[in-house]
Amino acid sequence: MAKAKTLNPAAVAALGAERLAALLLEAAEYDPALMRSVRFAVASRIDAAAAAAEIDLQIRRFRRSTAFVDYRQRVAFARDLGVLVDAIAGQLADLDPVGALTRMLDFIALAPSVSERSDDDGTIGDQFQAACGRWQR
Repeated sequence: MAKAKTLNPAAVAALGAERLAALLLEAAEYDPALMRSVRFAVASRIDAAAAAAEIDLQIRRFRRSTAFVDYRQRVAFARDLGVLVDAIAGQLADLDPVGALTRMLDFIALAPSVSERSDDDGTIGDQFQAACGRWQR
């Protein structure tokens, strides 16, 4: 059997949009942060209001949560926070800078409650620092 070619952007692009979309959704079924990234991207293709609504949903989810984030969950939780920051500072900021600033401030306001309910070694706190830095550029 012939060895498969090394993966590179051209080889992956040759699969076509439909096949790539199917592979992405399949992978996202097992990766909640990836699924949220896909949701944010799809919403941002609709319009700024759809993107903002998806982001607001995530911010509310983080705000309402009372679950403790222990040391085993902190990397995945920090990744979830990072996905949200990327959506705000990326897709939404491109569509609606004022709306993105409002949501970034809402996100940063989560820091005290998230800190109180997590066993953080800095991984989670780094996401809030990154959020502040992303807006400074």
